[in-house]
Amino acid sequence: MKKEDLLFSLILGATLVGFIFVLGHKPKPTVEGGKAAPGISKPATNNPASAPITAPKSLSQSPALSRPDASSSELATLGTQVLDKIPSKDQMRGLTDEDVHQIAKPIFEASLQLKLYGDQLEVAMNAAAKTGNVSEVAAQGADFYEKCATRDDAPESLRAVCFIEFAKLSTKSGHPEKIAQLHMPAEVLQIALEIAPSA
Repeated sequence: MKKEDLLFSLILGATLVGFIFVLGHKPKPTVEGGKAAPGISKPATNNPASAPITAPKSLSQSPALSRPDASSSELATLGTQVLDKIPSKDQMRGLTDEDVHQIAKPIFEASLQLKLYGDQLEVAMNAAAKTGNVSEVAAQGADFYEKCATRDDAPESLRAVCFIEFAKLSTKSGHPEKIAQLHMPAEVLQIALEIAPSA
């Protein structure tokens, strides 16, 4: 099994475990009228991080997704949209104590966005394989993941996932030296090693 396949399997497995956890989460029991049952507090409704998690529709309905003929500019536009969805550490500090004991909505939604970008990049790479310009598309993907990995205001876990993808695509684009040139904080590298020990 290739290193890239193993890495993808590990990330996919972790994502699926998160999805299963979120989907299997049962709401707290309530009595008629929507009031919480005795002894159970209602979740804060003014905290966007505790709102129900749903798949974002704006990007999942984007015409650029899953089209083998999607242009380089469409992929770049999608990348910009995804980067805008990554929460800052300041946004994460606003989570309640209850929120931090489950997958936080901003992290979950950013993960979905990264998955959407990765899926589109894979479609573009497959199409590029037919024309022989895989390294060009891989370089574009590496640039996106480098921007994501180097965002100082983003949570370390998301930065680590982006760093792993950056390293994989830098190698595919013929520029593995970029991996060593990217100076990442030790905590991000540690998380990346925990996610993909063989990377």
